[in-house]
Parts: sequence; C-alpha cells; structure tokens
Amino acid sequence: MDLDSGERPEIEDTVELLCEQIETLKQLLQYKQLEIEEIKQELRYTNEDLCAALNSPWLTLDQAKQLVKQILVSKKPVGETLAKLLSAIYNLPVKPSELEQIHNSHCIKPLTSEPNNCISTNFEALKTKITEVKKQGAEVRAKSRILREYSQGIQAQSREVKAQLNEVGIQFVGSQASFMSRQAKFNQTKAESHSSG
Repeated sequence: MDLDSGERPEIEDTVELLCEQIETLKQLLQYKQLEIEEIKQELRYTNEDLCAALNSPWLTLDQAKQLVKQILVSKKPVGETLAKLLSAIYNLPVKPSELEQIHNSHCIKPLTSEPNNCISTNFEALKTKITEVKKQGAEVRAKSRILREYSQGIQAQSREVKAQLNEVGIQFVGSQASFMSRQAKFNQTKAESHSSG
C-alpha cells in the first residue's frame, strides 16, 4: 500500500496524539501511585493510633466497680485511697505523699447523708472516660475501614490506568510500525519514480 501525501500528516498526527496520551497516562499513574503512598501512610498512622487505643490498659467498667467497692470498704487513709483511685483513673502512678501537700481547706469532704460522695463522683468520671475511650476506638476503627476502602479504590484505579497505558503503548507501537512501513514504501515509490522519470 502506497503512502500518499494526504495519509502521512494523518499518521503523524495519530502518532503525536498517542505520544501525548502515553505521557498523560504516565503522569496520571504517577499521581495515583503518590496518592496510594499517602493513603498507606495515613493507614499506618491510623493503625498505630488504633493499636495504642486498644492496647491502653484502661480498667473495664467491671474492674472499676470492683476497685471502688474495695476502696469504699477499705480502712486505709484517705490520701492512700485517693492515690489508688487516681492511679486507676489516669493510668499513671500517684503516690499518697503527693496528695498530702493539698491544703485542708481545699479537701473534698464526702457527704455522709447521701451516697453521692466524691468517690462516686470519681467513679462517674471514670465511666465517662471509659466511654470516651471506647468511642474514640470505634471512631478510629471506622476511619481505618473507610481509608482501607478508599485505598482499595485508588489501587483499582491505578490498575485501570496501567492497563490503559499498556493498551495505548500497544496502539502506539502498532501505529509506529505501520507508519514506518508506509514511509519506507513511500520512499521506495518516490525513489522509483525519480529513477524512471
């Protein structure tokens, strides 16, 4: 098949268009890979936060109730009892000597007429804290699940872009081979016409 002068610009335009498509797809692929890396990093951080929240040695509600019962029936001094309770609530060691520095006018006096004294107030605070930690853990798990789903979507898009890139590359190679074949035939025809003319 001879390559006439009308087909040559059309083939060159097709080759140029395919080259541009390849570059665009390469850039898109690179962008998607960066996006995947960012999501993977965010997933790592989320997983670390989730592990930290789940592995935090907070008391369960039943353990906290048991501790409060022990404290209420104990005959230990108030400073020692409060130190033990604060240690359990905040998961940090509190020494009774640290509480002795509190001035007497600021001491909390438990109500003797009602069971709602400072210990039950602290117990309620502990229950609230436990609820907050559980809520945070659930939120982190939900966020982690959403990020995993988003990451899977990005990875699927990346695979599609790679497939498109391969397809365009194959088309490009085919068009380039066709162009070169036609150009060779055109040059041969041109040479023959010069030698006969």
